Parts: sequence; C-alpha cells; structure tokens
Amino acid sequence: MEQLFGTVVVPPMVADELARPRPPFSGADVSAFPNFEIRTPHDQQLVQKYVEAIDTGEAQAIVLAIELKATLLIDEVAGRTAAAAAGIPT
Repeated sequence: MEQLFGTVVVPPMVADELARPRPPFSGADVSAFPNFEIRTPHDQQLVQKYVEAIDTGEAQAIVLAIELKATLLIDEVAGRTAAAAAGIPT
C-alpha cells in the first residue's frame, strides 16, 4: 500500500475494525506499519451527522478525507455514496 498511496491515514474506529475483524479474517494492527497513521477527525459534529446514515468508521474516514482533502479508500456502498455526495474522490 505504501507504493500505491504513500502515507495511509486511518481513523481510530477503522483501526479498531481492522484489529478485530469478523471471522474468518485475522486482525491487523495498523499502528505497526510505518506508512499508516491513526488520526482522529477534528470535526466531531460532522462525524455525528454522517453516523445517522453510515457506521462510525466510515463517518470518521469521510470527515478525515474532507479535512485532509484526500482520496478515500472505502468498501461499503453507503460510505461511497456519502463520500461522492460530499465530493470526495474514492
């Protein structure tokens, strides 16, 4: 991923989801990878607005992408739809 994206910024909820995935998947501690950075979005009110329609990890990721003016890597359809509505490239 480092070759494709450089530094990958991950919100805390997504880091938790990656550490404790649903079976049969095994977890990954993203803090152990040098090119991953765990960062909390500043605008918690906007995160809560998105949580009304999508889960917290996706909401945090979308708000971080807005704050960082970044491209978003996201797998859920509802999250991609919300990101597209906010003008975030995915």
